[in-house]
Amino acid sequence: MTDLHALLRRQLARATGADGAVNIARLTRMINEAYQEVDKERRRTDHSIREMVAELDHRAQHDVLTDLANRSYFSSWLRHAIGPASDPARIAVFFLDLDRFKEVNDTLGHPAGDELLRGVSSRLREAVGELGLVSRLGGDEFAVALPQDSTGITPAELARRIIRCLAVPFDVEGQRISIGVSIGIALCPDNGAAPTDLLRCADMALYRAKHAGKGTYCFFEDEMSRAARYQKQMEEGLREALECGHFELYYQPIVEAQTMRTRAFETLLRWHHPNRGLITPSDFIPVAETTGLIVPIGEWVIRNACQQARAFDPSMSIAINLSPAQLGSERIVRVFEEALADSGMHPSRIEVEITESVLLREDLQTRTVLARLRGLGLRFSLDDFGAGYSSLGYLQKFHFDKLKIDRSFCSGINSNPVSAALVRAIAGLGRDLGIAVVAEGIETAQQSAALAAEGCGYLQGYFHGRPAPAPAFTAGSDDAASLAARLRDRLQRPLAPPFAAAS
Repeated sequence: MTDLHALLRRQLARATGADGAVNIARLTRMINEAYQEVDKERRRTDHSIREMVAELDHRAQHDVLTDLANRSYFSSWLRHAIGPASDPARIAVFFLDLDRFKEVNDTLGHPAGDELLRGVSSRLREAVGELGLVSRLGGDEFAVALPQDSTGITPAELARRIIRCLAVPFDVEGQRISIGVSIGIALCPDNGAAPTDLLRCADMALYRAKHAGKGTYCFFEDEMSRAARYQKQMEEGLREALECGHFELYYQPIVEAQTMRTRAFETLLRWHHPNRGLITPSDFIPVAETTGLIVPIGEWVIRNACQQARAFDPSMSIAINLSPAQLGSERIVRVFEEALADSGMHPSRIEVEITESVLLREDLQTRTVLARLRGLGLRFSLDDFGAGYSSLGYLQKFHFDKLKIDRSFCSGINSNPVSAALVRAIAGLGRDLGIAVVAEGIETAQQSAALAAEGCGYLQGYFHGRPAPAPAFTAGSDDAASLAARLRDRLQRPLAPPFAAAS
């Protein structure tokens, strides 16, 4: 109030003449001008507050990096667009996941990844335009809502447009980056009338699209729900198996072709389910890899294989398969270091088996982990050689101690001249490069003899020995080749029941 009184005194003084008389008209005008200025200031303050509120609302509803609608706003918008459950609108919901985005982050860093995400967002806006709403759900996942009543474009047409749009290389920090996108699509009301249900269905369709080869789109089907429930049950079962000790290691002999004596064993994982019996790796390994459980399960395999192999003949080595997920962290190096130290196994007795899918990633982290494992003294085998499209190139980039010829070539050695020629070529390549060659999947004496004649130094398959628990191969027991001879008659038995282990 003191300041107000001072202002009024000053205005009164300015309105007072030399004779001491107050000019009422002048005083009134000055007071009105003061009030107008105060009103302008109030309006400016109100406008600033409204702008601040609008900005806060926008930030609450949009992704900071790309300025696309965020998950919360997308769900709210979709719920409003669908309308009442009794009469829902026809809307297609797209779930998008970028292909090979992780490689950009790993090789170029997160700033480059952020620039790429902004470029993707810009292209998605361009592709969708006013047809629907584009949202970034998080990471490299995006969503699109497409009303069907008046857009004049089908979900399949928009999906193909988006795939074409994102297939064009991006310029990121002076480099041309090629990625792709996989899309899952759910339809309202066919697949649900709630945003959460539609996104879940679209996510399941996305999973199918990625496994179909990426760079494509899939619509949700009811069978996907059953598959998702099955995967959930498998995931829970795997966690229980790891906690309760339901896993067991089996070993399959690898014999030397010239002497037919066992020189190594491939370590194979078996799951003894309390209700379903023996479950094959082909059933549970994909689930373990998808859920990330392959990492703790793989650690269990490494530690136990090293401990059990202590009882084998010291001249025998063991092969342990590693998945791409296990090579994504340097923790795997520590696991091997600890397993070797605890078991006393010499590193040269451990062969790490990897497939071409590991090398396809070609990211710095994987190369670093492989180099450190090699530094420990471990040996390396390239599994399923010949099945991929660029296996020869990997022989220049990484030193392998063994090549394992894909079983699809070995099985046709006696009946398919092409298979025989390929086996002969791979065996010659291994000989010239000083790399041992292993033929897999041998089931008959004829196959064994033919593969040995073509130059394969080592042989593996049911004919030479079925997988068996460790006690069958411990020091002091029969030689594995002798044991294999006694087991060959099992090849004539009926196929194992459902969920029985595969070699």
